Amino acid sequence: MSTALPGAPSRTSRRGVLRQILTVGLLGLLAAVIVGAVAVVNVSRMREANTQLATLEKLGDEVQDLRFGNSDTNGWQGFYAWDTRKLGPVEAVEGGPDTNREGFVEAAKATTALFDGIDTTAMTAEEKTLLTEMRTNWDAYLAGDDEAVAAFRTGTPAGLEKGTKIIDEGVCVTTYDAIDTAGRKLGDSVASRIEGQREIVADRARDTVAAVVLTLLLFTALAIFAAVRVATRLIRRIRAAQTSIEALGIGDLTVPCESGTSDEIDAIAAAIERARVSMRDVIAAVQDASTRVGESSSGLSAVADRLGTSSNTTRRRLEEIAGSTTEVTHSVTPSPPQPRR
Repeated sequence: MSTALPGAPSRTSRRGVLRQILTVGLLGLLAAVIVGAVAVVNVSRMREANTQLATLEKLGDEVQDLRFGNSDTNGWQGFYAWDTRKLGPVEAVEGGPDTNREGFVEAAKATTALFDGIDTTAMTAEEKTLLTEMRTNWDAYLAGDDEAVAAFRTGTPAGLEKGTKIIDEGVCVTTYDAIDTAGRKLGDSVASRIEGQREIVADRARDTVAAVVLTLLLFTALAIFAAVRVATRLIRRIRAAQTSIEALGIGDLTVPCESGTSDEIDAIAAAIERARVSMRDVIAAVQDASTRVGESSSGLSAVADRLGTSSNTTRRRLEEIAGSTTEVTHSVTPSPPQPRR
């Protein structure tokens, strides 16, 4: 009896293996894209934090430069004030190359340029207030110096004493101290923010590494899972086909070749199954024909046996007839011949 053969997969389903392999590859590509995107986002955040840190560090340097400029200018002022005693008040404030008064003037210009050029965009409101306080006192300091110089230029003992008092005890001293105090507070505030920003940068760096590593591990595990699953399914079905073929090789037609999907492997499995069923049907037909031939042979054997029995009977009868003939022949006596006359 014939068994229905399994049909072959349609042409549109023959790309299943390629699709499964491409799925694993695309999953790996997607993982790379996502890891790259995560890295770009986190690196961008880290770059922003580094930019803010660089801005704060620049601000910290500028504040320190202001404090140094204030001290440097005040130092040159003390030098030229001493020259008023040594060289005379008028000569000391006239200035000129390589004089202490010239050093004061250059230092004051440089410090004023620092005040004018400092970037306040990164400052807090409190820091801007401190900077304003420093600038106000700086302007008062320069105004006090101008007043002292005017007193020195009188060339009188009274002018000398007045100018010296302004520098050593008056507005120049109080404003210098105020600038230094405000500058120290401003520097401490900026330094504290720099330290905090450095911690933020370190945190962003750790977050970036953690995000990239976790994303990479996640998608690596997902890709491995997908690859193992696809490979397991393919190998299982290939082994099923191999088992059926090996069984066919030793004449065992009882092992079916089954596949649950419609792809290239399923087409191979269906072909093997068709071959197995066809061979089984052919062998069944041969067995049926052999059975009928065997039955016919049994009938012929019976006929031959009957013919053999009939032949034996005929032979015995012929032998009996021959024996009777011999006896009749022996019983007959021939007549003597008559003489001729």
